[in-house]
Amino acid sequence: PLEAQPAAASLGPRVLKEFDSIDITPEAAERSWYWLSVRYGFGSASVSLADVLRAREEGLPYLETPAGWVDVRALTSDVPSLSVAGDRVRFSACDLLRLQGETTKPVRVEDGRSGSPALKRLLALEPSQPLPPPPGLRSELRTYQKLGLDWLRFLFENGLSGLLCDDMGLGKTHQAMALLLALHEQMGVQEPFLVVCPTSVISHWKDKLARFAPGLECHLYHGPGRSLEGAFAPGSVLVTSYGILRNDVERLKLQSFAVLVLDEVQHLKNRDTVAYQAAVELPAAMRLGLTGTPIENDLTEVKALFDLVLPGLLGGDGAFKRRYVDADPRSRPAALGGLRRLLSPFVLRRLKTSVLDELPDKIEDVRSCRLSEEQVTLYRQAIGAKAGPLVEKLRQRDQAIPFIHVFALLSLLKKICNHP
Repeated sequence: PLEAQPAAASLGPRVLKEFDSIDITPEAAERSWYWLSVRYGFGSASVSLADVLRAREEGLPYLETPAGWVDVRALTSDVPSLSVAGDRVRFSACDLLRLQGETTKPVRVEDGRSGSPALKRLLALEPSQPLPPPPGLRSELRTYQKLGLDWLRFLFENGLSGLLCDDMGLGKTHQAMALLLALHEQMGVQEPFLVVCPTSVISHWKDKLARFAPGLECHLYHGPGRSLEGAFAPGSVLVTSYGILRNDVERLKLQSFAVLVLDEVQHLKNRDTVAYQAAVELPAAMRLGLTGTPIENDLTEVKALFDLVLPGLLGGDGAFKRRYVDADPRSRPAALGGLRRLLSPFVLRRLKTSVLDELPDKIEDVRSCRLSEEQVTLYRQAIGAKAGPLVEKLRQRDQAIPFIHVFALLSLLKKICNHP
């Protein structure tokens, strides 16, 4: 007769790699730090982040819960080293926003506890209260610029930094000036401010500050006779160039600044440059990068910019490269979506198309003038010498279009029309 078959082997407990929710209970706060009890939910079961972090330190691969075995490495792959005391974990504002940005699952704050409203505002990216435009600002902020000012205040009061990437022409300079003026006039900030920009826009900053924010004392630090005397008084804005920063960083880094504004911050996308290394050394409570160039062009440049304005947010270079730059094509869209969520609290970008109803009508003033005799002669000589061969090549449809020569001739003609 056939022998009885053994009962099917037990499949054993489940391995849990994904949680359903994160529940946060405020315990205490000290300055810009929070002591929190954080629990990951798995159905009806949960595990504290403190226990998970201790297990990671001890090299344990799993933690047992009634719902199954929690995979410690999967749960903490994106969690930095944090201080743990009992069931409490110490978080900065940046740590909390990173915890929220790394997941699409609900992040809930327990009601009725001291600190709950502040934590909810932080996770909702809201300032403690709306900041009205400062009385000393001599221009009216448009609605989207007021929202930008609220966002900037949110960053400052939470000890955070970021990138203002509004499209060119939407008033990044005005929003930055409004922040500096509000901090000085309405929030009592006494430390000076520092603006570093390309040499070509130093005069732009000087003119804008004098015209729209006369309550801030602009001090230009540029040229062979430059001096820092009187540059660090309350409400002063020290304006200098990236070139001067490279040369004088040893002098500038001796002073702490309330806000460091890096205008056209894309100039610092290469971390191997002397200017980048100099900017890293500048002490500032808040770092604000201004650029109209989208930051999604090159992920390594994004990493460099955030290592400058908000060090530690994106972790180490190796892990960042493995997760985002070298991601498998199948998982790359999800990885990039996670990166956008992670960066979204620290980046503000509006396009002209999204605020067209707030922009004034475009004003065109077309004027014409005659070329001088010398210009006419040069223009005709350029056309006679170079246009004929180019037109002949363009007529040969089987030949490649000589774009570089076409553009070179157009550039020459523009120079002649401007000034020989």
